[in-house]
Amino acid sequence: MNRRKRIRGTRRHCRALRAHAERPTALRPVDILWLTRFQRTSFNVTSEPWDEMQPLPPLFQPLWAARLVKTFQQWSAELADRYPSFYLALELHSPDKLNTFRQSRLVVRVGEQQAQDDSRYRRACTQPLPALYQTVPGIDALQWLAYEQLFYYTPEEFVEYNARVPNKPFWEGTTAHGNPCIVVLAGWFWVGQAPGTEIHPA
Repeated sequence: MNRRKRIRGTRRHCRALRAHAERPTALRPVDILWLTRFQRTSFNVTSEPWDEMQPLPPLFQPLWAARLVKTFQQWSAELADRYPSFYLALELHSPDKLNTFRQSRLVVRVGEQQAQDDSRYRRACTQPLPALYQTVPGIDALQWLAYEQLFYYTPEEFVEYNARVPNKPFWEGTTAHGNPCIVVLAGWFWVGQAPGTEIHPA
């Protein structure tokens, strides 16, 4: 395949994905059956055909963020009709070369699972939303807190990691079992909720 055909094919694929994301019917309803059984469910970026694109082009990160915001609004209305209280949060991850954006997701918990704390939410930071997300429609209707995305490696694993992804901040730490480890600040993620709700549901 020559370069011109490849470019046309990529552009056609991008247009199809954009149209898919912008269709109201593309929004996914809450999986009520799963939620009733397990009291928690989520909607991940990687659960869709978009994951076929390696890596995800920057164009699609704000587009996906917009779709997640729309789905958040839809889920909030669906859940309010069924539950007197629930936990609903949107996690957006850094739009960087590590492609951690693929970990972005919607999370919902009800019943006993509603009060389950997330250990990643221990320390909120004053990191603003990336500029790439700030113009997403409806994103400013949510309240946002930023958190560090930390990876933990043995000293041997860190040598290999640092060779692949240099220049990430890191420091020495200790595991829960007292073993030495290297903690890497791989990026940031932001947790958005409706105003007046608690980031920490416990």
